[in-house]
Amino acid sequence: MENNKKRPALGKKRDIIILGIVVILLASWMLWSFLLKPRFSSPDEQVYAWIFHENELLHKVALDGEIHTFNLELEHDQEIHKLQIETYSDYTIAVVKSNCPDKICVNTGKVSIMGQSIACLPNHVIIKIGSQDNPIGEGGIDG
Repeated sequence: MENNKKRPALGKKRDIIILGIVVILLASWMLWSFLLKPRFSSPDEQVYAWIFHENELLHKVALDGEIHTFNLELEHDQEIHKLQIETYSDYTIAVVKSNCPDKICVNTGKVSIMGQSIACLPNHVIIKIGSQDNPIGEGGIDG
């Protein structure tokens, strides 16, 4: 005997649950991307990158669209640590080369939003994005 029952398009409880989960995930992603993603600065405020080595300020660079390259050679524990840091025309900064073993700083990619940072722990270098007077930005979170 043939089973003549036709399955409704969304009749099964499992299908409705899966569709609901997909819709919730998509809505959450859109909400995060467009509304909740933190941007601690107003569009008119100039953003700066503060480059520190062992808590000592090495450079403060305006992310103003000009292209700059910084080749840092830093000594720590009688070793020379090398980093290449670049600013880009899209108002971002990134570590492009490092002699550290894990390359987390390089893989972090470009940053530009106040409160963001790039850390190269083996080389004791931290780049913080902030305002002209404050490396963590006005109302930013240092962490």
